[in-house]
Amino acid sequence: MNKLYPIKFIADPRERVWGGDYLIKGLKKDFDEEFSNRPVGESWELWSLYGGSSVVSNGFLAGNTLDELMEIYLGDLVGENVFAHYRGDFPLLVKILDIKGKISVQVHPSNEIAMEREDSYGKAEMWYIMDAKPGAKLYVGFNRNVTPTELYNKCKDGTVTELLNCITPQKGDCIYIQPGCIHAAEGEVVVAEIQQSSDISYRLYDWGRENNPKTARKMHLEDAIDVIDYSEFDKEKYFFSNVTGSRTIVDTNNFVVSTLELAKAERIIPSLTGSFTVYMCLNGEASLRMNDGNEYHISKGETILVPSSMEDFLLVPMEEGTILLDVHMPQLSDDPDLYLNYDEPEDEAHGSYKDSSEECDCGHHHHHHHDEDHHGCNCGCEEEDDEDEEDYL
Repeated sequence: MNKLYPIKFIADPRERVWGGDYLIKGLKKDFDEEFSNRPVGESWELWSLYGGSSVVSNGFLAGNTLDELMEIYLGDLVGENVFAHYRGDFPLLVKILDIKGKISVQVHPSNEIAMEREDSYGKAEMWYIMDAKPGAKLYVGFNRNVTPTELYNKCKDGTVTELLNCITPQKGDCIYIQPGCIHAAEGEVVVAEIQQSSDISYRLYDWGRENNPKTARKMHLEDAIDVIDYSEFDKEKYFFSNVTGSRTIVDTNNFVVSTLELAKAERIIPSLTGSFTVYMCLNGEASLRMNDGNEYHISKGETILVPSSMEDFLLVPMEEGTILLDVHMPQLSDDPDLYLNYDEPEDEAHGSYKDSSEECDCGHHHHHHHDEDHHGCNCGCEEEDDEDEEDYL
């Protein structure tokens, strides 16, 4: 079998009502022509969800999907421990967001609630601000302790932002958004997002768009009420202003994310983490130099997947001021049940993993998701097709 190498993927656009054109014009994403005049809010850089997954763009694996790579290379691709714990699922979704309008006030469920309701992983996420224009605002968590009744009433009367902790984003800021943390955004912001492999969002307020039949999207206020953490947002713990240098930002059971400011070449030994590594270039350009002389470049806005079984290599800055996000998985037990409620004290953790996948006529396995969360099967069977994909944010 041919040796694995640093793998790049074709970026997948997602049209959003609040999206812009920076992904195409600024980051030069090579999306299909049909997206050239549409508001593209998200570029899915690395993903495996709802029966589809990223397609490889480089090397001898070009044209294969991430799901196919998982089936062929197993733990050699993602790490034995990661493969066993996630039962063959790729555990992360890596995106770039181009926000030009207002993202709905929303919340994501924990592993435990998502498994119970949607047969899915929950959604913790980390935002790195790649760029922010004056006037941009992020709403993350509450500015004081609130009650469910108070929140419900303010979502209904359109004054919910009075309760929310407002941050003026600056380039280099990082925010860890736990499941249960209410959040929204407005203005012009570009975000690198690392999250669990889940696209479940409960929308509480949509800036009035929900009241106009032409712009109304499905709301989930009742679903969200018992998912939310009603305590005041802990800025010390979850907000990191103007991150510089090389440092670990997030170290949880879901993922470990660090910034890597490359001043000089660094030798990387992939096997040390026991996990795959994802590099996303936030600024400048870097080269991954193999011992056999092959090189793989990533420039601003590009993502590359380094398999866990790969030999050591040099990570070299090609420009001054090159900054990367370094993402890998922690070492976890083979039993996902132990981590379903990782955000609560251990003695409160409970829940069970249930596999309700069924085989359709095409021979593909489908997990049952809440209808609006299901993006369908690529094989053309009777599942919903991608056009029904809900615009979540």
